[in-house]
Amino acid sequence: MSGDPIPQGSIPLDHLSGPLLAIAGADDALWPSPTYVKTITGNLHAIHDRHPYRALVYPGAGHGVGTFPFLAEGTVTPSMGGNRVGNAVARERGWPKLLALLADTQR
Repeated sequence: MSGDPIPQGSIPLDHLSGPLLAIAGADDALWPSPTYVKTITGNLHAIHDRHPYRALVYPGAGHGVGTFPFLAEGTVTPSMGGNRVGNAVARERGWPKLLALLADTQR
C-alpha cells in the first residue's frame, strides 16, 4: 500500500467518519482504481484511522466491480474493462463483504 497523496478531486478522507470498504477491478479501463483504493487505505493506515477499512482488488474485473450483484448480464460493458467471469466473481465475492461491513456497523 502506498502512502502517496490522493489525487485532487478524489474522496476527502478528512470527512470520513465511519468504516470503508473500497472495491476495485484490477482491469478497470476507466481509471486506475486499484491504485486509488490502495492509496486511500494506505493513507487511512498512516493517520491511524479508528474505523475499520479494507481494500479489495479483484483480478479480471473492470470498472463495474462495485455494482450490485443482481444486475443483468451485459450491464457492465467491455469498454469498462475486465471480463464477464472476472466481473461476476468480483460482484459475487464483494457483495457479502459489503453486507457484513454494514451489519457490523449496526452493532
